[in-house]
Amino acid sequence: MRKRKKYILIAASWFTVLLCWQFFSLYIGNKDIFPSTFQLITAVFYLFSEASFLSAVSSTLLRGICGMLLSLCLAAILAWRASRSDAFRTYIHPFLTLLRSVPIISFLFLFLIWFSPEYIPLVMALITIVPVLTENLIAGFRNIDHSLLEMSYMYAFSVKQKIKHIIYPAVSPYLFSGLISTAGLGWKAIIMGEALAQPVTGIGVMIREAHGFIEVPRLLAWTLVAVVISYGFELLLKRAEKYSFPVSFASKDYAEKIMENFPDILNIEGIRKRYGHKILLSELRLSVSRGKITCLMASSGYGKTTLLRLLSGLDHAEA
Repeated sequence: MRKRKKYILIAASWFTVLLCWQFFSLYIGNKDIFPSTFQLITAVFYLFSEASFLSAVSSTLLRGICGMLLSLCLAAILAWRASRSDAFRTYIHPFLTLLRSVPIISFLFLFLIWFSPEYIPLVMALITIVPVLTENLIAGFRNIDHSLLEMSYMYAFSVKQKIKHIIYPAVSPYLFSGLISTAGLGWKAIIMGEALAQPVTGIGVMIREAHGFIEVPRLLAWTLVAVVISYGFELLLKRAEKYSFPVSFASKDYAEKIMENFPDILNIEGIRKRYGHKILLSELRLSVSRGKITCLMASSGYGKTTLLRLLSGLDHAEA
């Protein structure tokens, strides 16, 4: 679909929503309960002039960003451990299922008793985002090609290089799928927490205040602000999903410098290796000169790959 056509359809969709809203406003005939489209737009612009607007929006944004970053860190730790241990994955599965299954409102009422109002929106973000994100990241970590990790070990990749060029490309589809699917739910939980916990300020606090004074246009205006924030955050995530780290290749001088660390002759003596009852290598002796091509020929299953893994340090010979 062309971009122009896409934007036209989006504009038509919003126009339809506003038109339907205006129709129901005229049909109900009570602007205090169901304001007109013009009243709603006016209320949104009026919010910008309020002294509390920036502080409320920034407080909610800060809670949302902190909640998502903490959720990402916790989910990454749990998922990395679970992807490497089936026992640990089985152990945490009931906890993740519990967090996904229990109604958010039940957690919220418990947190109103247990925690300070300032921390409740943050905790709400954690319990809504962590379970889904953890499951996604477990699948992502299991998607990592271990042969590429072995290659990175042989070429002495740094931890940063491994993350940028091997781990991140494998995990990113699962990561952003989880973030995008939970972002909207996370913002809802945070604003709901603000509305009931009543911290110093926040969008949820403003919505609760407008409800208390039966200011329907103001309540809807704050709701629209919350929708715009959630949608804008989703667009940022979709844009970030397309990013990939640039690949840089080592220069010829760097490669030659690395080769200087290798000996002129590599002597292999007395290597032994078996798998189960099958002996692959026994008392192997071999000399390999630097700068010369050495060809190893044998049928499949005679230990050629095993020898290369032993020489590269990916496997260990028998004592």
